[in-house]
Amino acid sequence: MTMSTVHWIETTALLGTADELEAALTPQVSAEIIYELSENSFQMDLLALDQAQAPHMWPPLDQEGSDPATTQQVRLEHCKLVQAVFPGKLGHVLDGFVISEIPNVD
Repeated sequence: MTMSTVHWIETTALLGTADELEAALTPQVSAEIIYELSENSFQMDLLALDQAQAPHMWPPLDQEGSDPATTQQVRLEHCKLVQAVFPGKLGHVLDGFVISEIPNVD
């Protein structure tokens, strides 16, 4: 299986020739991709750090004698607490770790 296109928000980049790729991946689109990758990387690093520093807040999924659904719910709730440190548009908390819009204000 080979990929022929890459989709980024409203941009479709053809993976054919170098000219087609350069035309689709403008400096603006490239900056948006790099921004989201670094933002997502930071958020995942924070989750991993939280799991390492507060393991009691992250019950193991395979703990014997525990209810898997309850364990998943506890982990999800704590994940939402960690996620809440990342404000969304106009101070609203993001619904997910994937951003849908590049912020244009500090």
